[in-house]
Amino acid sequence: KTKSKMIVYLHCDFFPGRTFVVLSQPYDLVAHVRANFLHILLDLNRLNFVFRFRHRGRFWKDSQTLNELGLTEDENPVVEVVGEPTGPATSPSTENDPVLTALYAESSWFTEREGRLFRFKALTSLYVVVSVLIFFATHWYLGLWSVLHALYTLYNLPRASRVGGCVAPIDPGSHTMVRVTAVLSLLNALIAVAFFAVALVRLLNGCDGSCAVIDRFSAAAYALLAIVLLALFTVTLHLRRNLAHKPGELLVGTLLQTTNIPALLAGLADASEGQRRVLVTRLAVVAAASDANRLAIIDNDGLTPLTPLASCGDDVCEERTADVFAELCEIPAGRAAIVQHGGAALAALLALASGTPPAAMATAQALLLLCADTLAAQRIVNAGGIESLLGLLYRSDLSHAATECAIAVLARVCGHGVLVTQLMHDAKLHHALFFLLDGAHAPSTHTACLSLLATLAAAGSPHAGAMLPVAIRKLAMPNTDVRTHALELLLAATTDPTILSQLAGQAELFSALQPLCTDSDLTRLIKMLCCRFVDSRRARTLAQQRGLQDVIDALGGDYSIRS
Repeated sequence: KTKSKMIVYLHCDFFPGRTFVVLSQPYDLVAHVRANFLHILLDLNRLNFVFRFRHRGRFWKDSQTLNELGLTEDENPVVEVVGEPTGPATSPSTENDPVLTALYAESSWFTEREGRLFRFKALTSLYVVVSVLIFFATHWYLGLWSVLHALYTLYNLPRASRVGGCVAPIDPGSHTMVRVTAVLSLLNALIAVAFFAVALVRLLNGCDGSCAVIDRFSAAAYALLAIVLLALFTVTLHLRRNLAHKPGELLVGTLLQTTNIPALLAGLADASEGQRRVLVTRLAVVAAASDANRLAIIDNDGLTPLTPLASCGDDVCEERTADVFAELCEIPAGRAAIVQHGGAALAALLALASGTPPAAMATAQALLLLCADTLAAQRIVNAGGIESLLGLLYRSDLSHAATECAIAVLARVCGHGVLVTQLMHDAKLHHALFFLLDGAHAPSTHTACLSLLATLAAAGSPHAGAMLPVAIRKLAMPNTDVRTHALELLLAATTDPTILSQLAGQAELFSALQPLCTDSDLTRLIKMLCCRFVDSRRARTLAQQRGLQDVIDALGGDYSIRS
């Protein structure tokens, strides 16, 4: 495991003007970030929130690691904390709440840590004073060693504070220093005891005069030094055990455990609007924690109280409902239950596509998982799912990720041979894809649209001729992936000789192809297209008049088609 650190910045709408920081490692679970933020809320006495983390339009799941979310060790993400207040800002009861019980148990560790560090610093400072006294004893060189040891300990003293709503991390070097301090304190204490014994023997043997005075002072100094060092050794041992504790040590496991899901579902039926928001948000958090929680929601007939929430008129509640549907679609049992729930659950899910951008994004993610099965995809089409998805493609308030997710759903539906023959005749679908390709969208969006059009063209779409001008325009885009998919669309569309002849008559095609002949990533596709023209007598004649030979010459071809 890497030792690199990652800073996660948390921006909360319910704390305007404040951004919180959590120090994590790439292999940490999202539950670890949640545990740290719970400590922050505890220090601020604001535990009256149920919340989720959203980054780049997607909600994080507690069971995922930061690496699994696509974050690298060089990336310090700014994460949005989306939540709802559960009541007044008071200290909630830990009764029947294992998360709060674990949180308060961890908090006691860090409160105790401050006290132990205070005692450790006080004893180390006393150690410096006593070490100075040793310079006036018989074995003065012990004082020199003791002062150096004490100053080293003070300089490397670990620091931890809960001021500002955070638990300051302990530097890994501090753990080493504490171990070194414990060993050296014990050794130095044994030496001090030995010197004390020597001074005591001299006193018992009858040393008098100035000798008696220095021996009495030395014996007292050595005894005091031994007592201080033994106390420092004891405090250091306790401190070392405390420093081993980290935020989330108890909380992470508790957060991933199954919650009292039946109680949450039972409360949804009779809850007020405010309580309903809290309950459905908590249900979304629970569903994101583990597959066991998702299965428990299905087993307790969770779809029955969830379905009416999809059209309750409360944007926040509808967003959280869409999140729960998306989480349930992560497991086969959840997908089967939504499809087989008498059509009500599927209709409710499709209704959420017209909601707010977060609800639309979650709906698209749920449909993407659902339509992997042919039967489910067929039921989505029969329930009007294509119209709902086309509505997403025309919305300007959605992120590129949401739009591309909707296109991915359509592509997955077209991946079923029974359905692609049905969709290839849908003029609205083709027009929506043309609309996206004519807009100023991300290259990945253009790529997804071209890929879907190629699938429809390969299936024999009657709108293949209308795809040609769009694909030719995309050849001018300064993006290799877009150009590649545009050429693949042309190849898929020109399997029909009529469409091939229509393309051969497009003079702008050959003027667009010539600059691309030097791109090694595209030459194979361009050669395939040229060979298709050459193999058709009618298309060859038309292409020859429009500049096919110039493209072949640019490719380095060793043959001529000029008459």
